[in-house]
Amino acid sequence: MHILIDGYNVLKQMLTADQVSLPQRRAFTNMLGKYAAKKNHTITVVFDGGPDTWPRKERDHGITILYSGTKQTADDVIKKLLLEKKHGVLLISSDNELKARAAQQGIDSMNADDFYT
Repeated sequence: MHILIDGYNVLKQMLTADQVSLPQRRAFTNMLGKYAAKKNHTITVVFDGGPDTWPRKERDHGITILYSGTKQTADDVIKKLLLEKKHGVLLISSDNELKARAAQQGIDSMNADDFYT
C-alpha cells in the first residue's frame, strides 16, 4: 500500500501545536520510516514550503519527503499526486477538501488523529 501523508496536518494535530520544529519533523519522518518498514508500506509525506521556490524531493528513513516550495501548497502537491496514483493509495489528512477530492477519485482516506493512534 502507498500511504500519502499531509505532513503538517498530521504533525500539528499530533503535537497540538501551531509551529513544528525541525527536530520534531525529523522525529516524525523517522517514526514513519520505522512504520513503513514494519508494515511493508510505501510512504510519501508532503510538507508545505521548504528551502526552494519549487517542489523538492528527498528520501529519508526509507520514505519519500516532498516539500511544496513557495509557489504552491502541500495541498496542491497532494491533489496532483492523487491524480497520478489512483490504486492502492491511502490519504492521511484531516483536511476535508483533500478527503473529498480523494473520495471523488475512489481513494480511501483516514483522519490524522486516527492514523497517529
